[in-house]
Amino acid sequence: MPRKPVFAAPWWRSPATAIVLVAANCTPLPPTSSVAIPPIPAGEARLWIYRDGGTRDAQQRPYVRLNGQIIGISEPNGTFYRDVAPGHYTVTVDSYLSGYFHQFADISLAAGQEAYIKVLSQG
Repeated sequence: MPRKPVFAAPWWRSPATAIVLVAANCTPLPPTSSVAIPPIPAGEARLWIYRDGGTRDAQQRPYVRLNGQIIGISEPNGTFYRDVAPGHYTVTVDSYLSGYFHQFADISLAAGQEAYIKVLSQG
């Protein structure tokens, strides 16, 4: 009775595969670029919105509103800013889950002032 041919991998295939995988894992990541943040325009204020993100945080991307108008989307580990005229503002974040209803901040800004608002993750 004829035997079925057995296709055995050459003895060098496993070590070569391991070397390729290790070498691929050692390649550097592509460089990230830094963005120069321009100075606050004369007579305006700057409002920074940021959100930390962890492995257990929700991945929703709620709208961020300034006095009821959408100014951006809150991304996990994201940051953005808006230059605004001096004055009083209410910042709100849309809520998708029951734990963080009514995220808001009331803030008064003077010319040249910067303020930072942290969005809490829902998770």
